Amino acid sequence: MIIEESKIDLADQENLELVRQIFAAKEVPLELMGLIEKYREFHRQDWPSVEATVGQELKSFDFHFDYTLGVVKRLESLWKK
Repeated sequence: MIIEESKIDLADQENLELVRQIFAAKEVPLELMGLIEKYREFHRQDWPSVEATVGQELKSFDFHFDYTLGVVKRLESLWKK
């Protein structure tokens, strides 16, 4: 929602650098983003708790997961050289 409403382009060079710095500060390998797709069913299990936490009706889990995969795909240059 934030990305869409703010029209943030995460693939913009400044934002790529920001993501790189955030992952470095947390000591998390950027390559982990490339593995998200393999964990769809793992994350599906917790979807009811997400729905219960958010104060509005959400689209389906698959919609949100696929959206996230699209965002991550645009960041692929961070871990694929």
